[in-house]
Order: sequence, then structure tokens, then C-alpha cells
Amino acid sequence: APRQLDRDNQALGSNQWLRDAAVPIRALIDHLKASPYADRIWGMNFCENGNGEWFWMVNDMNKKPSCNGFSKSDYETFRMYLREKYGTDEALANAWRRSPQRDATLASAQMPDPATAENTSPYQGTLFDPVAKAQIIDWYIFRNRALAEAIISFGKVVKEATNGKWLTGAYYGYFTELAENGHWRLQMAGHNGFWEVAKSPYIDFVQAPSRYTYRKVGMSDQLMQPWNTFLLHGKTVFCEQDVRTVFTTSADNTNRIYLGIAASAADSVGQLNRGMGMALATGTNFYYFDISTGGLTEKLTHQVMQEQLKVLQELPSVQGLTPVEVAIVGDRDSAYLVKPAGPDGLFTGAISGLYPHFNELAAPYHSLVIGDLLDPSTKINKLLVKTGKR
Repeated sequence: APRQLDRDNQALGSNQWLRDAAVPIRALIDHLKASPYADRIWGMNFCENGNGEWFWMVNDMNKKPSCNGFSKSDYETFRMYLREKYGTDEALANAWRRSPQRDATLASAQMPDPATAENTSPYQGTLFDPVAKAQIIDWYIFRNRALAEAIISFGKVVKEATNGKWLTGAYYGYFTELAENGHWRLQMAGHNGFWEVAKSPYIDFVQAPSRYTYRKVGMSDQLMQPWNTFLLHGKTVFCEQDVRTVFTTSADNTNRIYLGIAASAADSVGQLNRGMGMALATGTNFYYFDISTGGLTEKLTHQVMQEQLKVLQELPSVQGLTPVEVAIVGDRDSAYLVKPAGPDGLFTGAISGLYPHFNELAAPYHSLVIGDLLDPSTKINKLLVKTGKR
């Protein structure tokens, strides 16, 4: 199938790519450090793939299903991970004993046909049989680990080239978004390595647009990441408010609904203020991006932004935080044991039933994962588990 040349640029699992790409990154840093504006540079954001958002592709140039990541270099990394996990041919063969490639060795193990990740049994409802699906589960882990390690690798390059002075980050960690997204599947897209990124000393921030399907008037807006997972590990989250106000013109009717485009100036003001309020309530950061080329350039939107800046500058210093006693807790690793997201997906129902309405509690809450609760370096005060028993 014809590749999307603007998006499918290299083998994302290639260690050779990581080594080769480090050379121009160092050269760019040296150039910037010698520039007259060097003292204005505080960090670097690594972008890869369409919109710079770090996805393995799922379509070809003709927009037909096509999954990349099967090059020689990708296979080398996939099999390296298998060697780390299983150690011997016998252990791999035992783990894959009910997979299509029952006679696999560490040197010959094949990646599965991507279609089998969604369209074949056995399932236990929406759950995988972990033995019958062992090959697919290992492939999922490879795709997510490879992207996380690439981001961390580039972060290390920048930290070393700037004596640790520059902050580093990427569009990454869309766990909550992709678990509910029917197009970019969490298990296959590559963002499920966010836990390792959150803990890495070489990464300082992640960023993402706010969730498009939660932007309509009257909705709460939401972050794509489990934000407290990053905050608890000393990182920050930047929410990209690429808000489509009433002044937006570059969208057809379908996209106008999907993107939650405002119908009036008053709704537009509400959108902007909602975004700032979300950042203040979650302890994250935000910035505006006029991706719609016109939605944020009108005088009214500039007036709102100026007023927001004034409010932010006049806020008193934090003297203490309202105790957080409620949290939405996800499980990163269980994503590898369930059917990819779709209308009938397990995660889809769980997330769509919680996040659109949780703000209606009018109480602060965390969004994190089980790993945070088990990590001794994080400070979680209590965990309440609700059961069906009285």
C-alpha cells in the first residue's frame, strides 16, 4: 500500500533511527545555543508523525487500513524485547503455544496480522484469552514501549547537550483519549508507554489538545492524559487549547459537531474561560493554538485572553490545596488484555460513563493509574473501592 509520506517517515521501532536522529538534534541545539535568542529558549518538544503526535499509522495514502511497523529494523527491536522477556526459545514457544505461530523461536518470531487483533476469537466477552492471544499481546507491548523509549532517548540527548538546562517533552500519553477512541486504538497507536515516560528523568512535560468530543457547549472539557500520573512524578501537562470559536470557518458540518465549534460569541467566551478553569482546577498548564486559522484572531478573543492573563497575574499564591479524596483510576497494563476500543469496547463504556459527568461532583479529583497507587514515591492519601455490597 502507498505510504503516507508526510507521516510514515521512518521505522519508529528502529534503534538505528534513534542513533542517526541524535546527530541533527545535537547540531540544532549547538546552532540555537549560538544564536542571539539563545537565552529565550527553555526547552524542546519532540514531534513525530502527523501533527507531531507520535502515532503508528493505521491508514495508507488512500486512507485504507494499513498498519506500519513491520520493517527489518522494527522486527529487530520486537525480537530483542522477546529475548528480554522470555530468554529462551522454549519459554517463548510455551507462552505462544496456542498462538498461530506455535513453533516460534526468538530468531523467527513473527508479528501478528493486525486484523487478528480485532476480528478473531477467542475472546471472553471483550477480554482476551491471554494464552491464545500471547503473540498479539507481545506485539502491543512492543508498539507502545518502542515509542516511549524513542521519546526518552531524544530527551536524554537534549539533556546531555544542554547540561540539563532545557526542558523536554512530547505530544504523548493519550491514555484516556485513546482508550475511548474508535480510530486510534490505544493498544496499537503507541501511547501506552506513558508510565515509563512519566518516571523518566529525561522528560519534563507532555502535551495534547483537549479532548475534542468533550468540547461542546455545556460539557466539561477534558485532558487526554491521566494528568496526575505526570504531576505526581514531577512533570507538567500542557493542554493545547486549539479552540474552534464561532469565528472558525475552516470546518465542514461534520467536523463542526465533532470539534464542538461554538455557535455564538457568548459560547466562544465560555469555551476560552472553561479551558483556563480546567487548567487551574487540575494543576496543569495551557496555551492557545489557532489551528483553525481565524478562530482565535478576532478582537473579542484577544480581549478574553488579556482578561485571563490579568486574572492569573492577580491570583494569590497557593496557601494550601483542598484535600482530594476522589480519583478516577485506570489500569495501563490491562489494556493489553482487552479488545481494542470500539462502540462495544470495555474501556469505551467505562470512560464515556465517567469523564463527561465527573466535574458535576463539584469536588476536586485525581486522574491517575494503578501504578501510581503502588509507587512508594507518590503520596496518595486514601483509596476507596466501591462494591455492590451494602
